[in-house]
Order: sequence, then C-alpha cells, then structure tokens
Amino acid sequence: MREEVQSWSDMPQAGRQLMGFLAIGLGTAVIAAWIAVSYFAIDVPGSLVWPGDDGFCEAATEGLGRHCFGDIALHLSVGTSLTPDDPGLVQYISNLPPGNRVLLWVFQMIGVIAGMRTALAIYVTLSSLALLVPALWAVRGKAWSQKAVVLLLASVATVPFLAVLDRGNTIAFAVPLLLTFVVAIFRGRDPVAIVAIVLAAQIKPQFGFLVLSFFVLRRVRSGLLAIGLGVGVFLLSFLVFAIPGAGSGPVSEFKRFVLYSQTRSSYLPLGADYPVNISYQKVIYEVINELAGSALTPSTIQILVLMLLALASVLLIWRGRTLPFALWLSVILMSSALVVSVTFIYYYSLVLVVAAFLLREADAGGETTQHPVLRQLLIAATVMSLTPLLIPGGRTEAPVPTTGDGVVVSLVPYLASALWLTLLVAVAIRMLLPMRRITVEEGIL
Repeated sequence: MREEVQSWSDMPQAGRQLMGFLAIGLGTAVIAAWIAVSYFAIDVPGSLVWPGDDGFCEAATEGLGRHCFGDIALHLSVGTSLTPDDPGLVQYISNLPPGNRVLLWVFQMIGVIAGMRTALAIYVTLSSLALLVPALWAVRGKAWSQKAVVLLLASVATVPFLAVLDRGNTIAFAVPLLLTFVVAIFRGRDPVAIVAIVLAAQIKPQFGFLVLSFFVLRRVRSGLLAIGLGVGVFLLSFLVFAIPGAGSGPVSEFKRFVLYSQTRSSYLPLGADYPVNISYQKVIYEVINELAGSALTPSTIQILVLMLLALASVLLIWRGRTLPFALWLSVILMSSALVVSVTFIYYYSLVLVVAAFLLREADAGGETTQHPVLRQLLIAATVMSLTPLLIPGGRTEAPVPTTGDGVVVSLVPYLASALWLTLLVAVAIRMLLPMRRITVEEGIL
C-alpha cells in the first residue's frame, strides 16, 4: 500500500503556491459575494455564469427550484429523436458533433422512460463525478487533510466546476479523457493518449488540436495516427443519422453541422457584455477596441488570433520540447478552447486538468527553477480561471429573469483569458531565445 504524504512541505512548490492562492481567492470570493448580494442586490451566480431561471423545461415539475440545467434540459426536451422538430432549436443542437448528441440521447431516453427530473439527477451526478477525476488523481496517496483541501479548492469550489453543472454541459465528460491524454502522453503511453484524444474530440471537436503535442515530442507517427482516427471516427459518426427514427440523414446533418458551427458567433457578437465570452478574440477586442479606441472587425481579430496560434504552433513543434512539459502542454490545452470565437466560461474546466498536473509535479522526478516568469504566469492564469470571484465591471442585461437588481459584467474571467493569451505569447517569444534543454529529471515546471 502506498504511504500517505503527511506534510504539505512534501507537495511540489508549484502545488503549494497554487493551493495558497486558491485559498486566498476563495476567501475573497465569499466576502465579495456577500457584499454584492447584501448591499447591491447583485445576482452573483447569474453574473458569474447564468441566472437560475434558464428555461427549456417546466422548472416547477421538471427542474430544481427555478433551474433547468439549460444545456441538458434543451436536449431532454427533444424526446427520443436525435434531431429536434422545432426549427428554433435546430441551430443549438445541430452544431454539436454526432458523438456528443448520441451521449445526450442516452439521457433523453432516460428522461422518456423515468422522467426528466430523474434524467437530470443522473446526469448532474455523473457530471460531478467526471469533474472530480482530476482532483482525485492529484490527491492519490495524500493524507486525508490534504485530500479534503485539494478537492475543495481545486475542484468543487471552482467556477468551472459550478459553471459546468449549472449549464449541464457535456464538457464534463471530456475532462477525464483530457486528463488521461495528458498523463498518457507525458508517460509515453501513446496508444492510450490517442484513444483519449479521439474520444474527447467527438465531444468537443476543438480538442483535436491537442494532437499537436505528439509533434512537439517528435512522435510523428502517433500524431498522424491520431489525426487519421479522429477524422475517420468523426465522419463515420454521422452514419448514426441513417438509423430509422433519427429524424434526419447523414449528409443533411453534416451540412447542418458545418453551417451552424460557422454561425456560432452570430448569437453572441464580440461586443456583447453578457454572457461571459472567454475567447482570445474577446480579450483582443476589449483591449484594442475598448481601450485603444481602434475599430478592428471580428473577422480581422479572428485572423490575428489564428495567425498567432499558427506561429506559436510552429515554434512549439520546433523547440517546444526544450520547455518544461507543463508549460507547453497547458498552452496547447487552453488554446484548443480559447481560440474559438465564442467560448463560454465552462471551458475553464480544462484548467482542472492543469491544476491537477501541477499538484502532482513530483511525479516527474523533481522541480526546476528555470523560466520563473512563465511559471508564475501559468500559476496566475490557473488561479484566475478557477476562483469564483466576482469583480463587477458595470451593470448589464441578461436575456432571462434574474434575482435582485440583476447581473453585472464579471471581470475575472476576462483577466484569466488575458493571462492565458499572455502566456501563449510569452512562450512563443521564449522559444525564439537561446535556452538549454529541460530534461524530465529536472521536472515538468
């Protein structure tokens, strides 16, 4: 039996720093929420994520209180079909890959058989367990006191954990797969990593960008195999719509997927203040358009982001492996989500994987004092992404009913994305400078 770690000093330095800042952040968040609600009547959960009255079900009989767990409730309302009959719902469902829709269809069937509330209860329970996986992996062999603190600060009491459950989004089921990918590729278990990333990409296609990791490590064959399998499985998955009763056909649904994926940004322009859009594009828009007073169009900003990511990818392939593993892997992981023009706050659930890896840094065989600026940027971005702190940026309007005097713009998520973008740029610049190779024996960060 593995001996438990009894002292916090045995935790890697990055992990201790992370936990300390998360504790400070959570304490500050509780005080800020109390003040916001008590003295300014702000709808704090609505400002951080989304108001409770979120529709897509009869809350009194099918939801919980006034809450419907929006994303899953939307699909449960469709019944037994993979394709909704209501034209107004098509754009919200058809922009999901077939693998994602089949996963949700399982819960649709549970809802038909056992009732919507039962399906919601099972879905939320399984989502919670999936989101706990990174923290549970991080605390293996730790003392119970450490387990409790880590599970609280680096999982349950984080904004992505709460946001994913609030929305009922399927990204929860991708989190264990992403953790599996990260651990497997770090330990040289490419077959496991390939399977994990192919499956994760069926839930959220943008996660396929993680195959870049294989090329950074010069495992070209594994990278090409992952690309081939990922694309093949994705295309073949549309055959599910050939099954009688699916409500559509493979070709029709493929066309719809392409169409509605391209028009995703149309229902949340970059200039919109609500809900929170944590994409790189939104950060650049706010910095350039709002602060500098320029007038870059969304399409121009999109091109700038793609060019930046393309340049960073080339540099990562060239010299990325000379950097500590956690740095370049975190950049790729977060860029896979934040490069999309509309990225909602529940995508910070990827940071649960980053946090878990930092907490188990000792598994790499030690630590290194190299790259202190990049190290602190990574820790700061991780803390800001996880902390449920509301720093108001002015009143705004929500499209659904709110409590109290309504919602405000939440600044912390934008600051977190700005830090991830800064880390991306800093890593790219660092790879252009002379450096010595960092070996596994010297650590992952």
